[in-house]
Amino acid sequence: MKKTKQLKWKYCFTDIEQGIAVFDEIVIRSDSIDDTRTNRVLTVFEDEQIFACRQMLKTLQKIPSGICLDVGTGNGVFAIWAAKKCNLRVIAIDLNPRAILIAKENAKENGIYLCNNLDDLLNKDHYNGAIYFLHSSFKDFKTKNTLKFDFIFLSPPCNYIPQGLEPPLFGNSGDHFHKEFENQIKLVPDMLNEQGYCIGIQLAPIDNNGNIKSLVSIQDSFNGNQTKCSIAYAKFYENTDYSKNPDFETKKFFQIQYSACLDPKINQ
Repeated sequence: MKKTKQLKWKYCFTDIEQGIAVFDEIVIRSDSIDDTRTNRVLTVFEDEQIFACRQMLKTLQKIPSGICLDVGTGNGVFAIWAAKKCNLRVIAIDLNPRAILIAKENAKENGIYLCNNLDDLLNKDHYNGAIYFLHSSFKDFKTKNTLKFDFIFLSPPCNYIPQGLEPPLFGNSGDHFHKEFENQIKLVPDMLNEQGYCIGIQLAPIDNNGNIKSLVSIQDSFNGNQTKCSIAYAKFYENTDYSKNPDFETKKFFQIQYSACLDPKINQ
């Protein structure tokens, strides 16, 4: 009989309706999951962001004083984790100005040094970690910078947007929840150091051949850049019906989540 490895899970607190998460001496505040604004900042989930943070800890410790890029930082959870737990220097970007403001407040609450500019981050010895927050899309940032990173964090939107609802600022991931991931992963190989790591979470559909689309996109992006890579992944959820109808359960979830936004009484 195959043994199942048991995960020793430390206690954490999340309230997605209040938009707060407390874990491992870190406090992250964001908007409620029920918030209907297009510039809302998504909350932290225990089985997504917290799981990812704890899983990435040993990897982040492999490159002391490394430089990170947090793409679509949102409430800043990955950037704050890397700076506070591993003393890393992080450039955290987001195309939502409100997300940058909230992420900065979260960083301050967690005692993180905030850099005023890129030179401040790169040219000083921030032995206790630091973050430089920047309002920018990933594509624009890559166009304007030639920096190479030890770590790149990706957590692109995987939201299905029901018809009649304006897409939020963090984007529309298309009918199969994968469009933004495909756009972002193509930019990663040129921006990683040779021994660098790309780390993230993504809702991954299954293609017609039974392959996990995210893994195929990663492989295609790195091979297209003649760059060697190895892939390690963990499944958060597994739906045995995905091979028959890969987007049904997830689409149903998002329709329920956005039902308040579609209520004409709320949006009057």
